[in-house]
Amino acid sequence: PLYFAEGYTGVGFQEYLCLGNPQPQDARVAITYLFPDATALNRIVVVPAESRLTVFVNADVGADRDVSVALESDREIMAERPMYFIYNGAWRGGHNAMGTPSPSTTWYFAEGYTGAGFEQWICVLNPGNVAAGLTFRFQTQEKGAQVKAGFTVPARPRASFKVNALLDADLQNSLALESSVPVVPARPMSFDYRGTGCHGWQAGLLSTSAA
Repeated sequence: PLYFAEGYTGVGFQEYLCLGNPQPQDARVAITYLFPDATALNRIVVVPAESRLTVFVNADVGADRDVSVALESDREIMAERPMYFIYNGAWRGGHNAMGTPSPSTTWYFAEGYTGAGFEQWICVLNPGNVAAGLTFRFQTQEKGAQVKAGFTVPARPRASFKVNALLDADLQNSLALESSVPVVPARPMSFDYRGTGCHGWQAGLLSTSAA
């Protein structure tokens, strides 16, 4: 299987799945869309041999959905999830992620920031049948370790956590995410970065972490 923790089909967002099949036979791929309310939507697609298929997620799941994805294929394939957006109706950008091959109970993110013009999130997919208890162990350059515990992601859905709300403003941060059961997280961040030259760079970054 391959997992994508983060996705959104709201106004100004367009999400895709790009499936590459290098095999000499067609690949039959089961797509499972997972939502925060623990519901799911299933679809079967066929990726032709030595070819690629693009799936428009907005068309599959409808508008205004927070969505994670689990893929299962009868052939070895490659998968990526590009997304293009106008965040908050103002910041234009996009980001891309490779599929994560397996859940884990510990994940690491080296980069994060809660300064002005930055919005940082942690999206957590719990593909299992038992609720996941989460502990966020932030390491901040300005204030040292910051531990935030007592969070839960129910079985099967995904949950989103805004780091700007968990931490104080203007903190450069890294994260060790611990879970009571294996999960798959991602760290999207959108920004309007002024820089030392007041450039006003607008974009998005997505990290799928290291276990």
